[in-house]
Amino acid sequence: MSFASATIPANPVPTSASLTVAPTTAPTQHYQHIRVAMLAYFGTPIGPYETNLLRKSVDLVIPSLSYLNQIDSVASGTPPMIYTNVSNIYGELLTDWLNYADRKGFNREGAFYHVNKATPFSGDSGSSKPVNWFWSIQRGRDTHGWLDLTQVTKSGAPSGTFAPTGQSIVLGYPEKFHEINLNLKSLGSKTWSAELEYSTARDAQGRPTGWKSLRTLTDTSRGLKKSGTRTFDPPSDWRTSKVTGSDYLYQVRFRTTGIGIRTSRHLRFWPRLRVRSGDYSWDDSRL
Repeated sequence: MSFASATIPANPVPTSASLTVAPTTAPTQHYQHIRVAMLAYFGTPIGPYETNLLRKSVDLVIPSLSYLNQIDSVASGTPPMIYTNVSNIYGELLTDWLNYADRKGFNREGAFYHVNKATPFSGDSGSSKPVNWFWSIQRGRDTHGWLDLTQVTKSGAPSGTFAPTGQSIVLGYPEKFHEINLNLKSLGSKTWSAELEYSTARDAQGRPTGWKSLRTLTDTSRGLKKSGTRTFDPPSDWRTSKVTGSDYLYQVRFRTTGIGIRTSRHLRFWPRLRVRSGDYSWDDSRL
């Protein structure tokens, strides 16, 4: 059977606590002796067999959001209940929490379990991202014309180019980072140049409205003249923002200030982080 199933007693024993609820319609119950609830995680096939179960046996379905319309079309009388992760958060759940914590003044680490000694860990899932991938790479100008180049942070991605004069390539990551690594494919025009900047303000929609020059500590790329690494101290006034629909991320940009175009091998950017908590410090890029 493609659904994971659980059973709920038809007449559960009440607790001693008293609770007043508003009147509602009678819950769905296909069998007199039992109620049936089923899970439909993302990736669950919903074929004729599962459709028949939904119509004739299931009293409560707990689906992925992507299945809501499909389930409603075949079993509109079966109530759905949306679930979310509590023990682990990733993707949009992670960035939603980080933005909420920043907005309310909470500690970002407050949603996570922490080890009290160095603990090796390795793991993967279809929803995870390696820590050395930027979450967003966009090329364009402040007002319009953005092109999503996020895939170029991955190894083996197609080549791309830096932005022409008056435009930028913007790199975003959920945490403050202190290093940008890149591989250049060709040198381009001798008059080509770019200013590295970070976002300091955003509007009501989360779009960056202020940028400042980011002071470089070391630059083995010699001003993007060859492949190398640029390091910097994360500024205290660095603020998260959204670029053309991205999550709330810490953004930096290479704003093109000289003519010509410089091409990069896979635009192979990747970040490096310094993370400190109590007496412990480590590089996330080494996980």
